[in-house]
Amino acid sequence: MMDDNEKFTMYDEEGILRNAEILYELELNNNRYLIYSLEKDSDSESIYASKIVIDNNGEEQLMDLQTEEERKTVMEAVNEFNNSMERK
Repeated sequence: MMDDNEKFTMYDEEGILRNAEILYELELNNNRYLIYSLEKDSDSESIYASKIVIDNNGEEQLMDLQTEEERKTVMEAVNEFNNSMERK
């Protein structure tokens, strides 16, 4: 299990090593998803969602969301979570 506010580095879609911070983890339909921010430059961050999978060595790895349906389901859950946090 990954901890909220934990920092890590990862390569972005352009192959550039970026700093990232875990915002939270979701469990949907027996799958785990990591919601995290990725620093693009000194003034901006972007929010991403990736599926958490276990590799052959038992290590957690991040995988891109594979289908439009999966993207939609995860983004709806993220929006619901964010809306519930705003109401508190």
